[in-house]
Amino acid sequence: MHPVLIIAARMDSSRLPGKPLREFAGRPLLDWLLDRLPPLPKILATSDREIDAPLAAFAAARGLGCFRGSLDDVAGRMLAAADAENATHFFRINGDSPCVEPALLAAALAADPTLDLVTNLRPRTWPYGVACERVRVQAFRAALSRTTDPRHREHVTLCLYENLDSLRWKNLPYDGEPLDHIRLTVDTEDDARNFAKLLERVGHKWPRLTAAQIAAAIT
Repeated sequence: MHPVLIIAARMDSSRLPGKPLREFAGRPLLDWLLDRLPPLPKILATSDREIDAPLAAFAAARGLGCFRGSLDDVAGRMLAAADAENATHFFRINGDSPCVEPALLAAALAADPTLDLVTNLRPRTWPYGVACERVRVQAFRAALSRTTDPRHREHVTLCLYENLDSLRWKNLPYDGEPLDHIRLTVDTEDDARNFAKLLERVGHKWPRLTAAQIAAAIT
């Protein structure tokens, strides 16, 4: 198995423009995300527009791979990024979700490699913003080839979730009372303020904190 982490990001979010490189405690948001990712190959997948050139520069400065493609065909961009690395599987990572759970990613990595999808979103029991999706490239390619629905190009893994009956997949539930009522993403000004306050509280403990500890720190 040759898995890669593909981080999807763009600079012109309507709710929080420039969010991937917005600074928190003196560091871009993407750096806080990178702190919590496992030591696997990483690719920053963004659009080929000039507005996203700073993301390509960020990737180069951090020694990350970078793949630039269509703005609207996000699924195609992710598939092409995986193919560029000859990946057998990819993890979809959202650039505005710095609170990814290292242990959750590790559990997905250890799952049966023949599974087409490993997820924690069916049903969602983890906090919003703590997503884990490990996708088998061959299955993803096949699913995209069978659809003409434009939603499946915009929403990367929707083509899989709408066809789960034809896939081999596994869900990774939260081990405890569901935390899906907690919001741990950075997609609005309110989210940004909450994340800045969170970092003030947790400081140097950040990379080692579990999602549950982060959730407790913001409530």
